Amino acid sequence: MSDKSLGIYSLKTNIFYFLETGKMYIGNTVDRLKKILVKRKVLTFTNQDLMSTAEYKVMPVRDAKLKEYEMVGIPISKHVANTITSEAEVKEVSSWEAKKKKPVKAKKKE
Repeated sequence: MSDKSLGIYSLKTNIFYFLETGKMYIGNTVDRLKKILVKRKVLTFTNQDLMSTAEYKVMPVRDAKLKEYEMVGIPISKHVANTITSEAEVKEVSSWEAKKKKPVKAKKKE
């Protein structure tokens, strides 16, 4: 997540939502987030007010961090969700546990 990435702050729930994309760049994140949040019933739109911003604010992640909003990352795909959780698990492993692992033997050249 980059500080320049855009997210949506819901005025109803007082939570800032952003897309977890891993290391890849994804354009048009605001429209994707809107669709996800409508499906999750965080935002509501009718045919008459598709562009209404009374329920949310669009802002960069940097501003949400400065204002110390509660932040919820929404993974863009299952693959990204798996890589994010595996990276978190790797960080949780202590250096002592990492030393317990058997070293990988190099293949002998013939």
